[in-house]
Amino acid sequence: MPRYFFHVRDSFFSPDMVGTELPDLRAARAKAVATAGSILCENSGGLCEGHPWRLELTGEGGQVLFAMQVVLDPPKLVE
Repeated sequence: MPRYFFHVRDSFFSPDMVGTELPDLRAARAKAVATAGSILCENSGGLCEGHPWRLELTGEGGQVLFAMQVVLDPPKLVE
């Protein structure tokens, strides 16, 4: 089975040095979405407005196969 890596980029780069064996890219994308959701729920207070948070799914060769990015926009004042 191929090995996929789930790297997080925010103000720091947190590489996944171990990876996860999954049957295919479809399963890896589903795992990436679930992983991102879990990380964001656990660390929502650490997200800074205007600074992107990104999860990158890479293959064994380091190529980015899928990426998700979240950016909190500052609140808009209603006049």
